[in-house]
Amino acid sequence: MVRTLTLVVNGNTYSNVEEKLFKNCINLAKKKYKQEGKYAIVAVQKDDFAEMKDETFLDNKAMSKKIMEYNKNGFLVFVQRPIGPKKYRK
Repeated sequence: MVRTLTLVVNGNTYSNVEEKLFKNCINLAKKKYKQEGKYAIVAVQKDDFAEMKDETFLDNKAMSKKIMEYNKNGFLVFVQRPIGPKKYRK
């Protein structure tokens, strides 16, 4: 049996959404933020509830604080971090 979720997108609630569709939404959002080079929380999920998010941050530290808040409330958090050149020490 296919797992379904209740999904919230831009304030609209959709019932019986297949998890595969939710994962596709996450991937699309990640591509957007990767192209923009932003730190972003793209979605949260808890049990059979999921919500697409549009939360961007200036740095990883600020985003990490928000991730910890969601985790304390039992949410799984999907994020996108910008990929830039690696920094090497001399």
